Amino acid sequence: MSTSRNKRTRNPQNPMNNRIRTRRKKQQAVTAPRQAAVNNTSRQTSTNRIKSHLWNKLAMAMKVGSMLGLDGFSNHFANSGIDSPLMAGGRFVRSYHSNEDLTTTYLENWAARRIIDMPAEDMTRKWYSLATALPENAMDDIYRLEAKHSVRQEITNAIRWSRLYGGSIALIALRGEEDILDTPLDKEMLLPGCFQGLLVLDPTQGFEPSTELVTDLEDPDYGTPMYYTIELEIEETSQSDGYSNMVWKGPGAETVEPLEYAQDEATSNPPIHCRIKIHHSRLLVFTGREVPFAEKERENYLGTSELKHIWDILMEFTNTITNIGLMLFRTNITTLQSDDLMEKLCLGTTENREQVFAALHGENLFETSFGIRLLGSGDKMENMTYDFAGVPEILDRLMMILAGAAEIPETRLFGRSPQGMNATGEADLQHYYDMINQLQERMLRPALEKLLPILTISCWGFEPEDMRIAFNPIRTLSAEQKMKLAAEHTDLVLKAFEKGLINLKEARAELKALSEKTDVFSKMNI
Repeated sequence: MSTSRNKRTRNPQNPMNNRIRTRRKKQQAVTAPRQAAVNNTSRQTSTNRIKSHLWNKLAMAMKVGSMLGLDGFSNHFANSGIDSPLMAGGRFVRSYHSNEDLTTTYLENWAARRIIDMPAEDMTRKWYSLATALPENAMDDIYRLEAKHSVRQEITNAIRWSRLYGGSIALIALRGEEDILDTPLDKEMLLPGCFQGLLVLDPTQGFEPSTELVTDLEDPDYGTPMYYTIELEIEETSQSDGYSNMVWKGPGAETVEPLEYAQDEATSNPPIHCRIKIHHSRLLVFTGREVPFAEKERENYLGTSELKHIWDILMEFTNTITNIGLMLFRTNITTLQSDDLMEKLCLGTTENREQVFAALHGENLFETSFGIRLLGSGDKMENMTYDFAGVPEILDRLMMILAGAAEIPETRLFGRSPQGMNATGEADLQHYYDMINQLQERMLRPALEKLLPILTISCWGFEPEDMRIAFNPIRTLSAEQKMKLAAEHTDLVLKAFEKGLINLKEARAELKALSEKTDVFSKMNI
């Protein structure tokens, strides 16, 4: 029975088997699309998972890169940008240099000193011209007053220290105003002869800005501290006219309340150590290199030193110069090979070592200028010469990078002639002089616009309304350039006179003004 039943089951002609195959085909027809959909879904899920992983990794890399300041470009598959360990390993770190570090570098490093001094001195080297309706010889009074109190030198020093420390201030000393320094300056109350000079202070001498800022939008000092507190040691000397002179003696050794005297009764004119609160209108404030506002608040509303942003290249340049100097001691190295030398030095007695040193000293002593040297039968001497190939090129590149960082041409910073065929250095010098003009407008003009009205009142008793400040050209013309400029300008003036555009007096005035640049027509009377 069972055997016949199995045979019937295996028989393809059996109706039961046909029904089973039909049922299976129907089930496959129903489940096949479902299985295909499941397989497709599984593949899509796997693909989406890989894409999501890559995008998450890229997003994390971009986030880390923005946090660390790394390379802004990233290619994960090429292993470049943020994914490259070489490119992603470097970042800029805030460095701190104290005023003592800056002072030491300025005093000990000649390159740093030139970087600080040169632009400051060039800014004031040709000074300025004052155009007014007053007679031309009236300006001589201003120039004499400036020379008496060394105004140009004091302003140069103020700019110098602002470049070194990031800022400086200059107190305008006025006769009869010593007791009201914390009040705004009223020019209508000034009298002739009131100006007594400038007192320049740098951050190492101790001045503190107030947290109160100037809020008047029409004030040129808008957004800067309203007051500055400084430490002074002053000396009062009585004058025959009833006024008292304020003489600066340097930062006070002790701190006292404002205008509270620390007197020595044994002296007739005792010094005064005090902390003085000064209104901003009585100060000339010079700021160094501009920084963002948050950094400016951190720097007491001043700028930053010109040495800080070139510190790395300055150290590399200095180290290279030092290493080149040390290499000169190794230009000619002589080696002496001797049998059992190390054994005698290391394993021998003190007497053996002394004998070795005595032998070496004797060989050096008997060496002649003809190159004759006494050696033992087992000794061997070799001479090695150091190769300096490539060193001058490296030094030239460092000089070029340092000059570019300092924004000073190599011809000015290092005093060298222009390099290259047909090189004149004119473009570099023109770029430098344009930078000096920008610094004059940013640093020197605001100071002169605040100081010159006080000087005119001190000289003439009033402030001219049509006063205009113009900076004289910084560049010094050669004799050939002066003659060419004089000929061209004279030709233009004569043509304008012939066409009736100007009269004779105006033409003579134009030619007279030309003498300041070319030294031509300097004796002409208008």
